[in-house]
Amino acid sequence: MSASVAHEVRNPLTAISATLQVLDKSLTEDDQRRNIIAKVLTQVDRLDRLVTDLLGYSRPTQLRCRSLSVAAIARDAIASSGTSAELSVEKDLVAWLDGNNLHNVLVNLLLNAREEVGEQGRVLIRIRADRRIDVVDDGPGIDPDVRGTLYEPFVTTKAQGTGLGLAICQKIMASMDGGLDVSRMPDPELGGAHFRVYLPAESELPT
Repeated sequence: MSASVAHEVRNPLTAISATLQVLDKSLTEDDQRRNIIAKVLTQVDRLDRLVTDLLGYSRPTQLRCRSLSVAAIARDAIASSGTSAELSVEKDLVAWLDGNNLHNVLVNLLLNAREEVGEQGRVLIRIRADRRIDVVDDGPGIDPDVRGTLYEPFVTTKAQGTGLGLAICQKIMASMDGGLDVSRMPDPELGGAHFRVYLPAESELPT
């Protein structure tokens, strides 16, 4: 039902966005109505992101797993997120997983971290030999009052958030026989939030 509703909402949103962009191009640079159109387009984009997140949460996760370098996926995620995060590789792991889905999980965690610490803060991906990926920052950490609801759909502390990002990430990792959680303790190196992505066990790689 959620997917059907999301599709029904997305179609008119696409038409609204396209119409507004045509109107915007027909106006002169100094026309004050362009500011109004820009504000409306911003809200249309917000609704479109909500629909995208809703579809991601409601659909079964589609997996195309193969043996991949985890460090290579992490480097691509850093580049895609534009966060200038650091990468520490304790061991260049190879895992049987869906590269696109792990990439999306890491991008989401990196963007959340950058939003918390700002442009001057530090964000780090740490690939550990125990088949865990830590995504950490030097921000204020996770408020204990919200830690228990981090993965609940539509629960968010962000003014512009949908509350589905972490729920989708957790669902993706579970579908790959991995996991996602957040440490109760700050990261020992950076002192901020400490998310842990668990990769599938080596025994689950096909022979």
